[in-house]
Amino acid sequence: MKVQNTENLKSQEKLQFFLQEYEVYLKIDKQLSPLTIAAYLHDVSRYFHYLSKAQALEITSGGKIKVKGEVIQAYLKTLATDYDLSELTVARNISALRSLHHFLEQENYLEYNPMLFIDMPKLHPKLPTVLTVEEINQIFEVIEMNTPLGIRNRAMLELLYGCGLRVSELVQIKLGDIIWEEEYICIRGKRDKERLIPLGKPAIFWLQQYQQHGRPLLLKEDSVYMFLNRRGNRLTRNMVFIIVKELALKAGIRHSISPHTFRHSFATHLLEGGADLKAVQDLLGHESIVTTEIYLHVDRFYLKEVLQTFHPRK
Repeated sequence: MKVQNTENLKSQEKLQFFLQEYEVYLKIDKQLSPLTIAAYLHDVSRYFHYLSKAQALEITSGGKIKVKGEVIQAYLKTLATDYDLSELTVARNISALRSLHHFLEQENYLEYNPMLFIDMPKLHPKLPTVLTVEEINQIFEVIEMNTPLGIRNRAMLELLYGCGLRVSELVQIKLGDIIWEEEYICIRGKRDKERLIPLGKPAIFWLQQYQQHGRPLLLKEDSVYMFLNRRGNRLTRNMVFIIVKELALKAGIRHSISPHTFRHSFATHLLEGGADLKAVQDLLGHESIVTTEIYLHVDRFYLKEVLQTFHPRK
């Protein structure tokens, strides 16, 4: 019994070592965003916990680790049954495990790669929630414009909808990122890739209002960040989520929305208006045009809905 505990302890130490090395690999080699790294490490930590608890990790005489494919299959089943994870989340876990085992194989820690025999589940594409122009205006109208927080919120939402920003990009905007003379904003997206996005007239107006009448009243000490909370610190992603949900509820919008809904609406409304798909891809900062193409499906869904609603032979 004592020998078995010692072996288990060695396995746990190896798993902890692999987790630390894998984190460095994601940061340095893959240069993934902090949020993606956190998600992958969470998924891998849960997988390692399962291996340790089930004592399913074998260590060869050469010090390499060995995990059987059936062990991984059993683990993936627990994600659906014990953790009640969605198809999409299970697919993300499989991606994380593929990445992990590729890293272990690359570093010669693995006897063979069991993920070569694990298929990715077929996913049913989920169309993003999109607001109508009227709903967006409803949200704008309920913002109280006589407070610095209200002016800040209007400027933020004008950027989310007017530039199609991710919420992580929004909260990272610095004062020097806005090129006032050229009416552009410099955005740092995933993997620190920069893109220049033109600013529309409403976004410019409310950014100026915020800089003149909102931000100075929130500022407690020097800060390079554009959007501040009531304590003068940089606004967080979670706070933007809360603000958007509260405003949507106040505007009487019942379906669930998030800051990302404004990005979805930005892309969909551009394509509905006849914008070029490649141009929308560049504005959104998508690496692959396939990612942008989902908004074509939203557009087609909208056209189908219009036809079924208004055609006399619906």
